[in-house]
Amino acid sequence: MNKTIKIIFALIFIIVAGLGIFFYYQKSNNGQSDTKETVPEESIVGTYIGHLANDVYILTISSEQSESVSGTLDIKNFEKDSSTGNLKGTYKNGIILADYTFQSEGMESTSWVAFKKTTDGFIRGFGDVGPETKAESIDINKLTFDSSVVYKFSNTIVNKVVFSCKEGKNIKADFYKDRVYVSLSDGRNMSLPQVLSGSGARYVNFNESIVFWNKGDTAFVDEKGTITYKDCVVKNI
Repeated sequence: MNKTIKIIFALIFIIVAGLGIFFYYQKSNNGQSDTKETVPEESIVGTYIGHLANDVYILTISSEQSESVSGTLDIKNFEKDSSTGNLKGTYKNGIILADYTFQSEGMESTSWVAFKKTTDGFIRGFGDVGPETKAESIDINKLTFDSSVVYKFSNTIVNKVVFSCKEGKNIKADFYKDRVYVSLSDGRNMSLPQVLSGSGARYVNFNESIVFWNKGDTAFVDEKGTITYKDCVVKNI
């Protein structure tokens, strides 16, 4: 009888010990899985650039803390009013919704802007939301996101230069790896991709009606065969 009782107690001990070991490893494995699932989302800090013919749109996210973001937005239209200003808002569920305080034609204004993250970059949102100008009042469900212009992540600027030209003109040029963003003193802005050139660097617009040439510290602009910005040299700032 005593021998039987001892066997029963031994079996109970083995079962309890086995269950303890099972639950211990189960808890450990669960802990490892939870750690993997909490990997933070990739940061959106950086510069994103969109193009439409000669128009250039530059979205820069300079700060991202939790759901708060801030940065700048430059809308450089070729032959229409341009604007440049600061963004401050939120980034939730892949959407930036921010207040945009900007300068245009010498006046300061505030409006809202929205951008949606895609695999290629960001696309901008538009919609009839009435007279609302503050981002916090905007219903995202009423917005339509335009995929015709994609703000794509851009490499760091290689160089920023100001050229001083004849007749009191000047050219501001931001050089990237394969293009230049030009701001002319007559108010026009354009994005020009680099093309093959036998000498110096040659950048042209979509229909080759405007050509920006750069060689060393010199540059000029050719518009349909006429040099409109001539004898330009790097200006010491």
